[in-house]
Amino acid sequence: QEMIVMKNIGVETKYVAMFFVGLLLTSCSDEPVLSLPEDRHTNEGAIASTADIDAQLEEQSLVGVWGAKVFETETELLIREQAPSAATSGKPTEALTERKAYFGDLHVHTTYSFDGYAFGTLATPYDAYRFAKGEAIANPAGFKMQLSRPMDFYAVTDHAMFLGLVKAAADTGTEFSKNEFSEPYHDLNAPDNMGTGLFSILNRLSTFATFLPDAIGEITSGELDRNEVLGVVRSAWSDSIDAADQFNDPGNFTTFAAYEY
Repeated sequence: QEMIVMKNIGVETKYVAMFFVGLLLTSCSDEPVLSLPEDRHTNEGAIASTADIDAQLEEQSLVGVWGAKVFETETELLIREQAPSAATSGKPTEALTERKAYFGDLHVHTTYSFDGYAFGTLATPYDAYRFAKGEAIANPAGFKMQLSRPMDFYAVTDHAMFLGLVKAAADTGTEFSKNEFSEPYHDLNAPDNMGTGLFSILNRLSTFATFLPDAIGEITSGELDRNEVLGVVRSAWSDSIDAADQFNDPGNFTTFAAYEY
């Protein structure tokens, strides 16, 4: 039996740091690559947008939404039946006669993380594991990414906080996208919205800054059905586990079913 524990969302984040990430790359859209305008210190539109984001973050800290407890369920145990592996055959394992260095990554976000999706990440857990094994995958900016050599181990560690929820809200083909909460996020990462201009970046920063407190507030008030949210989260978590299981190759490439708070 393989036992995997999923700790659901008891959101206690104190601060959110706004940052620019790899989205500032060449885009396939016609919008120019981001470069700060010469009048950035006097540009009223840019100043107003930035000030609005700062005010939202300050207000969220003051009203305490980051310490809100949203779900009563803290953990869920998933048990999967599997045939015994060779490692459990009872035969003693021979010790290696020499040390070996193994290389991997234990901090990886995909399209299921609220921050990753807000900044244009489209890669799924399956894409992430293919990338780690040496395959080329597409960057949203229009070019291929590939490692010079495959990794030995890898863990997709998407944020447990509302896992997969921004993606579900943005994808207008999902049932979750039909609620009022999801409307501002519709088609967030559609090709026409993947620009790298200043105001496109500010829009993504606003999404990054407001998504968590808005979700917490609406669940707490009853405007957003918490069971519907949990359904999205559990589906995304199950998919992440499936991806880890699919690409795990004992002795050659080790995966971990994992998450980050």
